[in-house]
Amino acid sequence: MPSQSSSRVTVESLDRFRANLQSLVAEKAKTLPNLRYCDLRIEVREEKGAVAENGAEKGSFDDYAFDFGVRAIAGGRTSSSGYYGRVLGTTDLDRLEDVVWDGIKQAHNRARASARQKTQTRGRYPHLGSSLTPSELATVPVRQDTVPATYTTDPRQVPLAETVAMATDGCKALQGQGSNIVYSACSASTFCFGSCSSAPTARTSTRVSPRQKDSPSRSARESTATLSCTTSPATSAAGKS
Repeated sequence: MPSQSSSRVTVESLDRFRANLQSLVAEKAKTLPNLRYCDLRIEVREEKGAVAENGAEKGSFDDYAFDFGVRAIAGGRTSSSGYYGRVLGTTDLDRLEDVVWDGIKQAHNRARASARQKTQTRGRYPHLGSSLTPSELATVPVRQDTVPATYTTDPRQVPLAETVAMATDGCKALQGQGSNIVYSACSASTFCFGSCSSAPTARTSTRVSPRQKDSPSRSARESTATLSCTTSPATSAAGKS
């Protein structure tokens, strides 16, 4: 397990753990009792954003989001699904495999508990219980692929000041639409998103490990810029007051 620490989580952080996390799901998870299926999705999102009101900056941020989710299907006489999700931070990087493994076990325990309840209910209420069916997935070909990100400018390289300017300029443009506008709000953001998904190849699922074309060592990214605005006409404001 890697011991390197990082001052901040980035999209590239996923590259360090991609192979080991896949091994957790495809190999180690099979040792759990009555496990029939397991999948994992882990994501990192780096984002810059700003909010403006009436042409003035209200707030801005330069931050990241880091989280993962697990689904497990397990059971004896019948099967059921169990889920687990967790928001992560920088301190979780050095023990990421342990944290994810704990999440897999949590999802597995929940799936087994749900399956037991399903079996008990079917025995207690024979007629109504027959409507409780096992959790099963359709068999489809497994796909392993890399999805490249395509952008002219890396969203993370956009200065925060430009994001703030986009929000404030949007507000001013709204206010310039008429003298009866007494309130305007605008938000702007630009972000970079990377994710890895993994599932046992013996079952059915899709594993996507995006990677940028011009940088084979990087995790894949998806980039987006958004701008949203709202206004309040004077007539509406007067009616509310």
